[in-house]
Amino acid sequence: MCHICQNKVIQCSSLMKQIRCHEDVDVCSEYPKCYYIAGELKHHEPVHSDFKPFCCGLCGKAFKRKDAVLRHFQRCSDRLI
Repeated sequence: MCHICQNKVIQCSSLMKQIRCHEDVDVCSEYPKCYYIAGELKHHEPVHSDFKPFCCGLCGKAFKRKDAVLRHFQRCSDRLI
């Protein structure tokens, strides 16, 4: 159990993450979610935006994140075969 917020967890590793959530970590400005690894918050931030800078070169569908367009592009190109 977290001694700060009394949140119950099953694994020791989960407890460590929970405790670190109360320390100096990145927190989403839209809702209280903690990010422990550098870059996780930056990866999450596009969720709150309508900006879609990544575009599929085959069908033109737009995406918020590069990893999403890469996954889509693979599926899109498989359909053409």
